[in-house]
Amino acid sequence: MDAAEGWNGLDDYSLFLPEDSFNLFGEYDLDLGLNDSFLPALDEASAAFDMAGWDLIETAIPVLPGLDVTLPTSGEPHDLMPNPETELQASKHTSTSSPSSARSPISEDQSSPDGFSASGNKVEHQPKSALRNRKFLTAFSVESGKEIRLHTRKRFSKEQRRVVALNRIIGVCLHCRLRKVACNDGIPCKRCIKRAGSISSGQEICMRRSLVATRFDHIDLIRIASVENTVNGLPLPAEPELDGWGYIWFPGLNRICGPEAYIKVPIIHLKQDDFQRRRIILTADYYSGTYHDLPNINQAIAPESVPSTERLLQAYLTSRRNILPTPSPFARLSKAFRDFAESYCNSAAELPLKELLSKIVKLQRLFHIYRSLPVIKSAPCTNDGDGDGDIVSTAIWMQLRLPIGKKIKATEIEVLTEIDRMIQSKAGIGRQNPLATWVALWVLVHSYKEYMIFCKAWRHGQHSESEKIYNLNEHLYNMLTSIYAALYKTTSPLTLDWRSNEVAVMLGNDSQIIKLFCNIKTEMFWFHAYAHELFPEDILFKTLILDNEQKLANAHIKAAQRQGII
Repeated sequence: MDAAEGWNGLDDYSLFLPEDSFNLFGEYDLDLGLNDSFLPALDEASAAFDMAGWDLIETAIPVLPGLDVTLPTSGEPHDLMPNPETELQASKHTSTSSPSSARSPISEDQSSPDGFSASGNKVEHQPKSALRNRKFLTAFSVESGKEIRLHTRKRFSKEQRRVVALNRIIGVCLHCRLRKVACNDGIPCKRCIKRAGSISSGQEICMRRSLVATRFDHIDLIRIASVENTVNGLPLPAEPELDGWGYIWFPGLNRICGPEAYIKVPIIHLKQDDFQRRRIILTADYYSGTYHDLPNINQAIAPESVPSTERLLQAYLTSRRNILPTPSPFARLSKAFRDFAESYCNSAAELPLKELLSKIVKLQRLFHIYRSLPVIKSAPCTNDGDGDGDIVSTAIWMQLRLPIGKKIKATEIEVLTEIDRMIQSKAGIGRQNPLATWVALWVLVHSYKEYMIFCKAWRHGQHSESEKIYNLNEHLYNMLTSIYAALYKTTSPLTLDWRSNEVAVMLGNDSQIIKLFCNIKTEMFWFHAYAHELFPEDILFKTLILDNEQKLANAHIKAAQRQGII
């Protein structure tokens, strides 16, 4: 299943389920716990195994001819217990003796149906509870004279033991953990180098830390401390006087004149001597960024009247309701996933991971506001229009960014913690969650990619902090790409047929969600058509996601043709 050529099923979610036969390092765990879990699963293909009927098993399975070892029955002595010495001696049989049993107690006095042993001694029957609690299993060969050999793992060499011991200390990398394959102690490991194509790219996906630990390390992606320091250092007068009212809004393509689109705030002036009279404004898209040297405005919002994050979010969504995506290969695909996620969360159907998807969409919106420059006017607009207003001053922009940045931080902690919990869980992401998880990872990838475009333009500025922020953003973007590639290497929801009943149920039988799901497929087609425009910074995204999605699509078509569907 690791290769796309081996993917033959139309609905393959085997990777989403836990595989208990693998240990932490991707190796087979041969300690299958036969004594505890094997017997009840013997008949799982037909019916559940009833331990309460254990004492009746001898009526269904007669004594096998040629063997002197039988399954434990209710007629065995009550004090019979496994004896390691007896087992060891029994295993050393000659070629003419009957085959020995593995981990089976052998009694000289085997009971007969009338309750007496062969030697004539009375045998007491054990209660069902005692038989049910037995912790041993009789293993025997169906061929007389054939020696039984339990399957054992090959001994590790000295070097292998060293590698395993080191892996237990540093941990297995996340990509190998999700793929359930062996991971060596390399940084990056050999598998990540092979997957990424180079050592430098392998270092981006071979991570042993969680998303939360990586995001909130020694570098702040949104510079909350710096923004807060700027706001606290504003040259406010000792007794600020109200200088009128301002109306803040986020410009879109169409003029929105409703009260939800504007935020009315009291305006005060800063001290003239400490007022910064010019500022640098950046406009950027995926392909380029432009700096503008503009005059600053001597304005600030009264500190006690700074609008809340929820009010800013409402004004932003109202003002930019009909805005088109900025020029970028990712823009329309990002909008398609965001529209799907919003409709998914608003659906009345009981769908999984609604709350998580809602938080991720909100996080993406907050990132949009954080890097957007609102406009301030002296009066709300009318249907006739009265000009576009002026870009808010640096002081007002910082005052608005501070609560937004704190909300981004709180939302990120909740979202990334939940994603970490899901991917680190031994139970996997769950069979009911592949579609919602798929959408969640796509929206997160787009969120950090869009902010990465903003950081890329700023990193050519005056200080090295912008370079560090960009590198952290790029690493988070590549981490999410690696997680997505590990979870969806052998299957993709893009191959799902929404006309089938199973898929329609996954989409809540909601016609709007189904329509938006089809829209994602359309935008993904065009995204592949423009993949050649991606920059070198997106090489891992292109290799691990786009190229693999194309292989899965081709394999899906071939499988459908073999089954006569198309």
